[in-house]
Amino acid sequence: MIPFLYFALADTVIVEPPDEMVSVHEWGVIELDESQAGAVGVPDGYVDAEQYYHQGEEMQVRAPVVWFHGAECSGIFSVELRNGCFDELMPNPDSIAHLAIPGVEGSDVVIAFWRDLKLVEEQIPIDGMQGASLDGGPFQLDCFTYAVPMWRDVPAHYVLHPGGQYQDRFIYYESSMSLPSALSGEYYNCQGEALVFFADDDKLACVRGDPAAEMDLDGYRLANEDVLSTLCDWGDNQLESEEVLALWRTWRPVLRTRCELEGETVILFPLTPEQEDVVSKIEFVPDEDWVDVRYERLLLGLGTVNL
Repeated sequence: MIPFLYFALADTVIVEPPDEMVSVHEWGVIELDESQAGAVGVPDGYVDAEQYYHQGEEMQVRAPVVWFHGAECSGIFSVELRNGCFDELMPNPDSIAHLAIPGVEGSDVVIAFWRDLKLVEEQIPIDGMQGASLDGGPFQLDCFTYAVPMWRDVPAHYVLHPGGQYQDRFIYYESSMSLPSALSGEYYNCQGEALVFFADDDKLACVRGDPAAEMDLDGYRLANEDVLSTLCDWGDNQLESEEVLALWRTWRPVLRTRCELEGETVILFPLTPEQEDVVSKIEFVPDEDWVDVRYERLLLGLGTVNL
């Protein structure tokens, strides 16, 4: 079977947002193996509330990518972290607010704001603006440089941020945090179905698993199109096919490295909405009062297991 055939069919059931609505799509993968978790793609470090970059070893939530569909408009986009810090923000935000109540657990909040963000269907050539020519763009990612062209292939709006001298197809951010209780415990508190990846005859293999039942490696081996279909189901078939395909193509090399070269067995599973909120919250506030906003998020947990 050809994966694109499935996605051609899947796109026929996705309802495009109405003219008065912006649909914000996001996916990301959180590696949950160590004592800290985060969202990644660049070298270790973090950006503090005063926007200074600090070196340091941190686990990171990998490659959260945000696209915008629907109405052309302008507005403010924000990403909120609770008990975490930003490692990378592209484009650079206009401001980062740090809010905390001393002595109150869970009150430590960091929010990045992009103001005067413009969402347009057609690219607008602007002299001197990063990414005005999408052949190169502003990205220099040690981990995911190979994936950036895939992210640009998604048929989403162009994102213009004059304050950051930025124009591209998407927003990209990374974050770090201590591993929350909502994502700790047996099988990282996976709720429902998971995909189990491992090496079989030195090649990446995948089976479906259920932490509530027996997790083993003897099930039906999933082909690429089966994995894509599962990811699409996890996203409630609301993400664009190109977005799901970019997710798989971004992360398959990482899975191959961990399973084929490092001999790990790992599970991949969708976070619940409550678990997603523990990782981050995103918000787009349009300048136009007639524009509504809806969100389609697919954040996945990834971690090694012993089976």
